[in-house]
Amino acid sequence: MSTKEQHLLNDIEEKLWNSVDKLRLALDAAEHKHNREQENNGEEGNLKISSVGSVIDQSLEQDTQTILKSWFVEFEPIRAKIAAKKRWLAINGIIETSSPVCFAGEFDSYNTKTNTLNEAMTLATIASIVDQPLDELAQLSTDQLEQLKTVADLFPDELMESELGEIPAGWGNQTVEGLIESLITSIAK
Repeated sequence: MSTKEQHLLNDIEEKLWNSVDKLRLALDAAEHKHNREQENNGEEGNLKISSVGSVIDQSLEQDTQTILKSWFVEFEPIRAKIAAKKRWLAINGIIETSSPVCFAGEFDSYNTKTNTLNEAMTLATIASIVDQPLDELAQLSTDQLEQLKTVADLFPDELMESELGEIPAGWGNQTVEGLIESLITSIAK
C-alpha cells in the first residue's frame, strides 16, 4: 500500500472515530436527559433513550449497506468512470459512436475539450461516490475534493468478466478462507 493510500485510510479512520465520538456525546447527552426524565416520569424514559439508539443504529446500518452495495456489488463509481471515459472519447472525436448521448450526457459541461480524460473520469467518479450531481461538487471544500480524488483514483476504469460476472479490472475471486490466510500471511511479514 502506498504512503498516499495509507494516509487516506488513516484520514478516513480518524473521521470515523470522530463520528463515533460525536455519536457517543449525543448518546451521553440523551442518556443524561433520559435520567432526568426518568426521575420525573418513572420508567417511561427508558423507551425514549432506547428508541433514539435504535434510530441511530438503523440509520448507520442503512448507510453502510447502501455504500457497500453501491461500491462493491453494483460498482457504481467504476461504471460512472467508464461512462465518463466513453463520453469524453466520443466528444473529443477519439472514438466513433452512433449516439454519444448514451454515455452519461450530464457530464457534457465537464467533458469539454479543456478537461483531460483523467479529470473527466475523476469528477464522474467523485459525483458517484458522494451521490451528488457534478454541479454540486463545487460546494465541497478543497480538502474534501482532494480526499475524494484520492478515493476516486483507487477505482479502475474498466470491468472484466469473471465466473461471478463482471468485476473491476485487477480484482479477483477468493474464498473467505483464502482471504483470511492472505491476511495472516501479510500480518506475519
